[in-house]
Amino acid sequence: MAQAQAQAQAQAQAQAQSQSQTQSLGIFWGSNTGAAEKPREAARARSVPANADSAPGPLQAEREDSLFNASDTLGEVLERAVTRITNEIEKVKARPKAPFDPRHHAAPAKRFYPESVAQEHKDYFVLERERDALKAKVEKSQPSTKLGKPSKTTERPWLSVLSKNEEDQVRYKFQTRILEKGKPFQKAANTKLHWVANSKRRADHRLRRLEHLLYLVQEEQRKDMRREIDLCACDDTRELRNLVWETARDRTEAADMLMRLLDDYKLISATEIGEYLLSGNVFFERQLHVPRTRVSSKRDVF
Repeated sequence: MAQAQAQAQAQAQAQAQSQSQTQSLGIFWGSNTGAAEKPREAARARSVPANADSAPGPLQAEREDSLFNASDTLGEVLERAVTRITNEIEKVKARPKAPFDPRHHAAPAKRFYPESVAQEHKDYFVLERERDALKAKVEKSQPSTKLGKPSKTTERPWLSVLSKNEEDQVRYKFQTRILEKGKPFQKAANTKLHWVANSKRRADHRLRRLEHLLYLVQEEQRKDMRREIDLCACDDTRELRNLVWETARDRTEAADMLMRLLDDYKLISATEIGEYLLSGNVFFERQLHVPRTRVSSKRDVF
């Protein structure tokens, strides 16, 4: 009889231990238990450790709701950012060659990001400037080529007598053609050259914006994984309460930051911004109080 009671007690302890492990690890891989429960209640039971049960009921429910609301908001914003990036890449693939339109020949901005984005994410652009400086240094050190002849310096390519004659002949033919066609031909040729250069710069700006957004998405995913690990590893009840509030705040601020950058890069509409503001987020105001320089009645709705 005593042996049967000992076996039953050992089985109960093993079952309780397996349930506690499932609760602590289910936040990453899910749990098969409690399938009849509601999804939100099941997620709350898995993610909140057992030592948080000593808190008052209403306060505990409010803390859990804020945590899961922030998690849902951040997940939706990350999904929206990835969708916008994918759509921009598909647009570039669908239109490999844009038609020449002389009406749109205005030069794009020198930088691919506005000042508000630079103030929002300073660390990234410090790395960006260092990368550009290194790239320019490498390009300057490489030997340049002209008409198939390598040069020993980057200032003036070395040309043989034959290549010099070929260059003079090409220049003479081009100048003769311009003189024959007249000034309208020269003006049209210059307009097309400027249009091609501006189109190339715009495409480069679009690519670098997408690279910036991809970097942000990956960084926020890594940070959120670290937050989840810290929540599961916390054993102190008081520290856990503070950690839950801090995690909810950090997730909401990260979602707001991504939405502001999507708006600055003109990848979301004013309707989407309004829906996001009405969803109950209170951290959307800029933390750095950077004044906006753009004037737009449709986008600057806040």
